[in-house]
Amino acid sequence: MFKSVFVKYMVCFLLIFAVSFSVLFFIFVGTVSTNERTNSVTHAAESVKVMVDRAYAVYIGDGVVRDYFSFINDERESLEVQISGIADCTNTVIFIANPNGDISVCSSGSKLRNKSVPGFIMNNVLTSDQAYTFVGEVEGLFDEEYCLKAIELSTGDNHGIVVAATPMNVMSSFVAGMIGTMSRIATLVLIAGMIGCYFISERIVVPLKNIDKAAKSFAAGNFDVRVQVVGKDEIAELAATMNSMAESLAELEKLRSGFLANVSHDLRTPMTIISGYIDGILDGAIPKEKQDYYLGIVATEVRRLSRLVGTLLDISRIQAGDRKFNIREFDICQKAVEVMLSNESRIEAKELEVDIDLENEKIPVLADSDSIHQVLYNLVDNAIKFSYDKGVLRVKITQPESKKVKIEVYNEGKGIPKDELKYVFDRFYKADKSRGLDKSGVGLGLYISRTIVEAMNGKISVDSEEGKWCRFTVILQAP
Repeated sequence: MFKSVFVKYMVCFLLIFAVSFSVLFFIFVGTVSTNERTNSVTHAAESVKVMVDRAYAVYIGDGVVRDYFSFINDERESLEVQISGIADCTNTVIFIANPNGDISVCSSGSKLRNKSVPGFIMNNVLTSDQAYTFVGEVEGLFDEEYCLKAIELSTGDNHGIVVAATPMNVMSSFVAGMIGTMSRIATLVLIAGMIGCYFISERIVVPLKNIDKAAKSFAAGNFDVRVQVVGKDEIAELAATMNSMAESLAELEKLRSGFLANVSHDLRTPMTIISGYIDGILDGAIPKEKQDYYLGIVATEVRRLSRLVGTLLDISRIQAGDRKFNIREFDICQKAVEVMLSNESRIEAKELEVDIDLENEKIPVLADSDSIHQVLYNLVDNAIKFSYDKGVLRVKITQPESKKVKIEVYNEGKGIPKDELKYVFDRFYKADKSRGLDKSGVGLGLYISRTIVEAMNGKISVDSEEGKWCRFTVILQAP
């Protein structure tokens, strides 16, 4: 039921709306209701006080001294008519009590005559110059919670009080109107919120569905699908990341296909040669005096296969994290010279101009000697392979910082296209896709070199100008 993002958003919105509106409703209605009732009884009590005070002033206007009791007895009917009118207008119950608390006049229908006002109300009114407000149950008068206002009357020496009261559990027309208005507003807000929630969730869900569809296509091996990027929010960033991943996967798949083709060729060719020569020797097609020559070719092809298998095993160990390095201090200058000497015959065959530029005779580095030998051999091997005949091959070693050693391998040759520089250190990458110069590589040498250098906290980079030159730079740690 809650698997859909839209449903989750909608349910969450409805819960938030319901809780928020309910809290707001009870706070607002409670506050408005209390204030409205307080204002109502205050207005009613003050109106009756003004009316009674004026009636009393008229009553004693002839100069005859009359007290509260005689005033009430003589004017009772008139007072009841007037306070009943005020009570009806303000939705209240109004009554007048003498100084003893006995109710002598009350609005019609109240049934409070001959009852008594509790002493605490009388004391609070008669001992203070201010009106008294009370909310609660008034024992002897009301069986439920009421809001009442009591004010002292100015009726001679024996002052009575006027009390206006209204029940708390009865909804006034004003509060009922407010509730109706708030309900209509809540309905409109709810509808608007649901519409907004729908469009917001659709804006999120649709791109996510497209991303999900694209991811399933990637899983099926189709990397041509792209997700439309709309806006600059997190969903757009995710879509852009998915597209970038698709491009990387497509490039990796392209490199992997090339790698498989190269490996298949490099395995099939020597095995065909080995099988052919061995069969020729066994069935006598190759005379005995030439067997040693062809066995030498077989041995060369076996070593070639061994190197290929070793490279594949090496990359497998690197990916599994099983390759261990013996970090120690050694002379990188001597290592570079050893690598150059091991390639002497190839250098002479291409008549290369060799330049070994060493800042000092000995420059120590802190790394794994055998692994760095492999890195330098790969770089020099590539430099020789792609150099022009009679071109320049340079190895330069300097120490630009006290804890850094820089090794540069430069050659004049084919170079690397600018748009392919970023792929040089990727697995299976081969600059010579035609295999015109690189007939034996499978595109793992530079990947292995980068992995080795970075494992020793070093850096390797390349820059080149196509058709002119290429330079690989390795930064290693110095002791």
